[in-house]
Amino acid sequence: MVQGLLTASIGTKIGGDLNYIDREMVSEFIRPVITGDTITCKIILTKVEQSEGFKTVAMETVYHNQNGNVVLKGSSHGIIRD
Repeated sequence: MVQGLLTASIGTKIGGDLNYIDREMVSEFIRPVITGDTITCKIILTKVEQSEGFKTVAMETVYHNQNGNVVLKGSSHGIIRD
């Protein structure tokens, strides 16, 4: 079995590519992930507000395994610097 935060790190990689600075992250671990599983992470932006020098962002994440089963759900909010 794979440790839950290792699975959640897929989303943090995507956030890092966007220069996203997380202020809060909530994760709900639904099913175990087993070594060898293929995990897909879908990120949905639920809020983007422009401020001076940065954007305030909120997002929802859903992680599926190769069988289409949800293994992790999450949400976060933070900023992206301009």
